[in-house]
Amino acid sequence: MKKMIPVLGLMMSLFVSAFAEDMTAPVTPRPEVVAPTASVELVKSALGTGVDRETRAIQGEAASFDASVTNVYFLTRVKASAVPTTVNHVYSLDGKETASVPLSIKGSPWTTWSYRTIWPGAWKVELKDEAGNVIDTKEFTVSKDMAAPAPTETAPAQP
Repeated sequence: MKKMIPVLGLMMSLFVSAFAEDMTAPVTPRPEVVAPTASVELVKSALGTGVDRETRAIQGEAASFDASVTNVYFLTRVKASAVPTTVNHVYSLDGKETASVPLSIKGSPWTTWSYRTIWPGAWKVELKDEAGNVIDTKEFTVSKDMAAPAPTETAPAQP
């Protein structure tokens, strides 16, 4: 038994030194696992003055609007490789972003829409995926002049 004590001591010191080396070894961080973004494919897009909620169809489809129109709707129908996912309708006026509307895609295919209160100028709306990739772009204009009524002549005042 006395002969075993040095052997046990040696084994213990080897174990402790191996463990100590492990503790000082540099730790490599695990790579971050990022879920891949769903690929989104455009089926249809349209601009108009409204959306029929039952048929999910655009109403008053156009590429230019009179200043009397207060809202323009952007309807998109997409297919997504994985759901749920999110797309954005990004509105710009005269080259400056005015709004970004996040929309949930909960099935495939999926129809969704947004609207924007508008005023005269050159507009653009983009459909973007979660990663910010542009899937579709629609440009439209809002006229500055409404059809003005014909001027009325007034009779000269009687003296």
